[in-house]
Amino acid sequence: MDRTLASSFSLVELALSLLAKAQGASAMRVLPSGRMMVRVKTPSGRRWVPHTAPEVQQHISEHLHPIAEEAHDRAKAHLEKVLQGLNVQIGGRIKEPYKVAEKMGRPGKQPRHFNRLGDTVGLRVTVHDPAHFEEAHRRLKSLMDNPHPHLKVLEHEVHDGSRDGYRSVHFNGIGHKGQRLEVQLRHPWQNVWADHAHDNFYKDDNLRKLVPAHEREAVKREGVAYMKQVSDHLHANGGKIGPGFPKAPPRVKKYGLEFPAHKLQN
Repeated sequence: MDRTLASSFSLVELALSLLAKAQGASAMRVLPSGRMMVRVKTPSGRRWVPHTAPEVQQHISEHLHPIAEEAHDRAKAHLEKVLQGLNVQIGGRIKEPYKVAEKMGRPGKQPRHFNRLGDTVGLRVTVHDPAHFEEAHRRLKSLMDNPHPHLKVLEHEVHDGSRDGYRSVHFNGIGHKGQRLEVQLRHPWQNVWADHAHDNFYKDDNLRKLVPAHEREAVKREGVAYMKQVSDHLHANGGKIGPGFPKAPPRVKKYGLEFPAHKLQN
């Protein structure tokens, strides 16, 4: 991040902190042990509870999700105007309360206020006409210099697939009432790839269900390497399956974790 952007980012962070305080947002603190504590309103009054307590999820559902939902809807409506005329599809999601609470406890992810979690609100722009991708990229990047109450972009990051095959353009910013949000810009094939990699190799949920413990690490290691090969192949062939498409390693195929090529656009 360059010095000008870092300075701007710090000022925005300060403004968000003051805004959250003015709105009565729940305070948070990290104990010396590393445990995240949250101050929430309960029938018996405000009190400090661990981030894993049921009261935290209830507080998120009742008081914070409505703000996130409104921020999502307003940001999406603004994106539709910004990208008007391009062959794109705009989708989105709001992180579930239990996922928000879980993420609050991760080292390096412990915010002072709920609306400071970076991807509580996520939006995805899928470009269905490859010829429109660069123009969509340019328009989204321009939101850094053209702030709007519903979407102000603070950071712009290109993931080029060189490390693990993940390809996407990310725009991190703020929306309605200071809600932090993330916008992803992708081709359709990149969505298919990212969803499969996330569900099966980035997160361990499917591996734990499908693969015995003694093989889990090997399957994950081979799967990650295989998915990198798939990403490189699709990138080189414009999202299509060309000659020499990578074959899934035997152990990856054994547990049904091969790349779902049938989901690619024709």
